[in-house]
Amino acid sequence: MNFLLFFAYFWLGVSFLNHWYIKVLGIVLLFVFSYFCKSTKRSIILSCIFFILGLSLELLTLIYLSYDSHFGVVIVSKNSYFILQTISGRYYVYNELNTYEVFDILTVDGKVEKAAFTYYESQFNFNEYLKTYGVKKMINNASITPHFLSLFRIKHLINNNLSLYDTNTKSILSTLLFNLSSSKDYSSLIYSSSLSYYLSISSFHVYFLLEIIEKIVGIKCKEKTVNKVSIFFSIFFLIISNYKLSLIKLVLLKILVFINYNFFKNKLSKIDLLGITYIFIGLIFPSYLSSINFYYSLPLYLLLMYSKEGALTFRTDKRKFYYIVIINLYFIPLLLISNGYFCLLSLPFALVISPLILIIFILGLIGLLIPLWPIFKILSNGFYFLLVNFDKVNIKIYTSRFNIGLVILYYLFLFLGIYFIETKRKKKTLYSLGGLTTLILISLLPIENKYSSYISFINVGQGDSTLIVNKGKSYLIDTGGVSSIDLALETLIPYFKKNGIYKLDAVFITHHDYDHFGALESLKEHFYIGEIIEENNFKVKSFTDIKFFNLNTYSSMWKEENDYSLVLYTSINNKGIMLMGDAPTSIEKKIVNDYPKLKVDILKLGHHGSSTSSSYELLNTYKPKISIISCGLKNKYNHPNKEVVVRLEKLNLPYRRTDEEGTIKLKL
Repeated sequence: MNFLLFFAYFWLGVSFLNHWYIKVLGIVLLFVFSYFCKSTKRSIILSCIFFILGLSLELLTLIYLSYDSHFGVVIVSKNSYFILQTISGRYYVYNELNTYEVFDILTVDGKVEKAAFTYYESQFNFNEYLKTYGVKKMINNASITPHFLSLFRIKHLINNNLSLYDTNTKSILSTLLFNLSSSKDYSSLIYSSSLSYYLSISSFHVYFLLEIIEKIVGIKCKEKTVNKVSIFFSIFFLIISNYKLSLIKLVLLKILVFINYNFFKNKLSKIDLLGITYIFIGLIFPSYLSSINFYYSLPLYLLLMYSKEGALTFRTDKRKFYYIVIINLYFIPLLLISNGYFCLLSLPFALVISPLILIIFILGLIGLLIPLWPIFKILSNGFYFLLVNFDKVNIKIYTSRFNIGLVILYYLFLFLGIYFIETKRKKKTLYSLGGLTTLILISLLPIENKYSSYISFINVGQGDSTLIVNKGKSYLIDTGGVSSIDLALETLIPYFKKNGIYKLDAVFITHHDYDHFGALESLKEHFYIGEIIEENNFKVKSFTDIKFFNLNTYSSMWKEENDYSLVLYTSINNKGIMLMGDAPTSIEKKIVNDYPKLKVDILKLGHHGSSTSSSYELLNTYKPKISIISCGLKNKYNHPNKEVVVRLEKLNLPYRRTDEEGTIKLKL
């Protein structure tokens, strides 16, 4: 029986309501596949049962959401928050000095809201991380009543152990050993270097250590004993990792291997065992099967299984490096799609530091029993030193044009390369690697910008930054500005580069409020800008491909900063674009009076949706096809104002918000 096929039906059921039309096509294709493979009636019936089981789980989730129970069990516990599983779904609960453990049973009372957290373009999105666990709601101002506390108080042991070490060592051990939050500096280094998949998400250092343990035990013991030892250590790693999801999968797989060997005489293949593992994961965490981490992990497992024969062509001491190369090659298109870049030197760096990671991990385990802080200080500081200097010399390759066609071709070349390694065809292996390189180079060519036009309302939090690209020319209106991060270096420039933009032909600053121009100085220092327009004493700015008209020329009305704000109008491909800056309603009414016939297809609402802008006269006169509100999530000004939202809805004017969607990109 093909349990991976059964899992495919189960997955289609669990995620059926998400793009159901694609799932229907998937079911049809699977039935066609089953027909040509001459599947038995029993296999087809089981496939239908697994699909119905998955669909039932999806429907039960919707039913659960109608309840309002906050009594449940902790399923994820971090330093400052935990996730509570209840009959009504899963909740994020902030708890500053969180001492609760996985399996604790609690009642949590407080204000229930949609789970949403501020993030900026090109930065880590915590909202997407929570979706991995199916978290849709959060409980604020939580009052917690414990009913039962788990006997395994692993956090107490962890905190006592980490208290011996300095910040760098704590950060490294927290990530590698205990799956807890690490320092902001360390986390940003790992994320920006594209090493998070190797160091934290995938847990491959644990897999490699288990492999070493199994080989040592296997020298004098039978396979049954090896399996038992492997299960014991995998459960141990799972507990100290604070029940990391990747290790839950590992434990399930090890237990299934043991059962298959002892009770089914190895009748089930490795593919079957993998399928059963993911069915169990789907039953425990059904929302995981719709998350990005699922799409990362299952194909990687299959790829590693496929590449096992190729690994046998290498000496034992080189096989680990072979797997690391495969893993890194596998992640390149995924990183380009999700982050918009990958680091050119991450692969060789991962090869260099992987032995050090394994040593730190092993010594970390020993350090749970015997204090080893002097050794750790040397190793962790050395590891941190390598990370910092690697980040300085690393070369980031940006592109957002790695489309589905290139992805399919990329993985085809990767599979062919592994096959040629296995069959010892060195010349064809080199051709496959050349094919991979060529596809990446094709995605880097900024061909699209030469013939396409679009406008991006960049997610800069509570601020404004709008990018207009017109057939190879790029114009930025405002830069945003926040005190907590350098928006130019961490948000704007990465976004430009992954869209193939290496020069701004002009930057307009609508006015000098910090949330509109705060990142300008850093942007000037780190990016090429043709012209900067900060003054509002012009009526039209002409470039070779486009004209920008300033509609706010009413100098007699300028008293406060917002009154001075540029109101820019331009037209691309017969689509009118109006950007209101922070202009107040008094300016809006003058514009409407003087330019009543303007064609406005896209309108960026003034002052982030504040009640001081977006008057009825403006909206009713121009009736834009789409209105954009650029604002920060849960900002202190309560933007957008409810009156403005109601006004848009009464006029049946569609609108979109950067605080809800992130960066909004529209083709022109």
